[in-house]
Amino acid sequence: MNIEELHRVGVTLYQLDENQHPGKQVELTFIVGISPDGLSPFEMDIYGMKEGEQKNVTVPRADAPDYFANVSQAVQNIVNDARADIPLLIHVRTVATVSAGEVVRAVAAQVGDGGCGGSCGCGC
Repeated sequence: MNIEELHRVGVTLYQLDENQHPGKQVELTFIVGISPDGLSPFEMDIYGMKEGEQKNVTVPRADAPDYFANVSQAVQNIVNDARADIPLLIHVRTVATVSAGEVVRAVAAQVGDGGCGGSCGCGC
């Protein structure tokens, strides 16, 4: 299954050293395309990839918050250690479809209200 919008994706990001060897890593699991701003540059880079695939990218440190967008907090330890460009290896661990309720809960959590608590029947 290829990564598309509204798929739950598990990826591991490896910060590469000067010899292109994996160092510090961060594991992320998130739903693609739920940001109010649309797909982030990071999501666009992994769009269409399949489970098990890998890709090298280099992210300018100054661009990291916009590049990672809704998952930027999770990668702060890699971003904070970088001096300039951040060479990364992206490894796609999992790709799965999600229910409408999962999407609603993820969107609600992203806007910070944690959902309605079930009072409206939306599934969150």
